Amino acid sequence: TPPPAMLRLLRPGLRAPVDADFLTWATGVAGPEGARAAAHYSAVALFHHDPGSLSAAFVHERLRRATKLPPEAHYPRGGWGALIDRMAAHAWNLGVRVETLSRVDTLPADTPVVVATSLESARRLLDDPSLTWPSGRTVLVDLALRTRRGDPFVVSDLDAPGWLERFTAQDRTLAPAGEQLIQGQVPVGPGASKAEGAARADELLDLGFAGWRERLTWRREALADG
Repeated sequence: TPPPAMLRLLRPGLRAPVDADFLTWATGVAGPEGARAAAHYSAVALFHHDPGSLSAAFVHERLRRATKLPPEAHYPRGGWGALIDRMAAHAWNLGVRVETLSRVDTLPADTPVVVATSLESARRLLDDPSLTWPSGRTVLVDLALRTRRGDPFVVSDLDAPGWLERFTAQDRTLAPAGEQLIQGQVPVGPGASKAEGAARADELLDLGFAGWRERLTWRREALADG
């Protein structure tokens, strides 16, 4: 349960400054415990290992959206893959030609083109060293567990940034019958490893999903950087 002091940051009309970091500003409003809890809760929308160091206005706006009731989030039936398929089909009908898993060494000059790639690859392709962007690093964990009555929908860590979400609570078609899909993200600092983030995800699983190790049928981990 969020500390009551955290609720002070959600008062109607409260506005956060752009030129102050969130933790400093929020501590003045809600005290250190409420400020830390709010910063870490906001990580659900920030994917950053230290939300308190970011702009107060930036984090506060996302805190409001993350705590809004009813929630702003919408869950497309069939998962995000189904949504991407519909978008790709619409683009194709508009005359856009889509290629995936294709190597691009040069860009065509006779037609507009969009290349979706990493910043590192874009720097090489365009020979533009200015293409950089400060961003968080996040360990992503996907698990399939055998269904157990009473598993939570969301587990949010207030002691550090990170959360787990049972996506099959919204859409049972995402996993086979008798199984459920858990997705988690644990932001990690520049020097932290994927293993450290995965270990923190395991700690959250221990707290929220009783007997999850015995129920595990599939697991995948990844590190999203940039």
